[in-house]
Amino acid sequence: MTRYSIIIRSATKIAALLVPLFAPLSCLPRQGLVQMIMPAGRPDTEIIGTASALIRNIYCDIRVDPVDSALWRRLLSSSAYAGAALPGARQRIPPVTAFLVTVKSTVRSPLRMENTLIRHGATEAGAITAEEMKARFSSASYSRLRFDNMSAFRRILNENDPPDTLDYDRDTISLRLDFIPPNDSVLKIIVFERIPAEVRKFKLRFIINAMGINKTIDFDFIRREYRTTDREYIRIKEKTGENYLYGE
Repeated sequence: MTRYSIIIRSATKIAALLVPLFAPLSCLPRQGLVQMIMPAGRPDTEIIGTASALIRNIYCDIRVDPVDSALWRRLLSSSAYAGAALPGARQRIPPVTAFLVTVKSTVRSPLRMENTLIRHGATEAGAITAEEMKARFSSASYSRLRFDNMSAFRRILNENDPPDTLDYDRDTISLRLDFIPPNDSVLKIIVFERIPAEVRKFKLRFIINAMGINKTIDFDFIRREYRTTDREYIRIKEKTGENYLYGE
């Protein structure tokens, strides 16, 4: 046996001894990166759970739920927001920043949502319209999404359930109006361009009109990043029972 063969055999034996030591490490969960959108603490903002925010004013109560992957799945499991996909097409969640917005009118006159804006730094942008979403997400991968329904109001029939746990087919109905009727509760999905990854703080602004008077209502949000092994993320996941993944 040559000296070279002896070296090869020795190396093989050492490798065989090391495999059992490193095998358990390969079974450990990978440390993925998770982004979360959460409301910033303010005196006028009620934080519900981990990610939802509620502001009450003389015109209405507005609740905002950032749409994460879990909420996207709930929305797209209903016929209210999704139809039949093209055969053989792999369906995807659109790469946008979206919010499920619930508005409860507290006045006796029609309430109009004049505009919704998102602001970060010197950038200000309006929501993406249904026609823009149709043009942008025209591939078969988004064929099940009902963009017109997403941008329209739906009247909430069961006000006792939180908007993120409603049965959207049973507990809501289409509302083909461009205003919110007096004392009604409605919800809609508002979609924006995906916020750049480096942005850590942003403002969601609503301009509401009641009785001819405009009212501006601002929500402040922050974005945080966690590794899936971070204690804080594990605590949030255990509390909610969901993975908070945005923009899949």
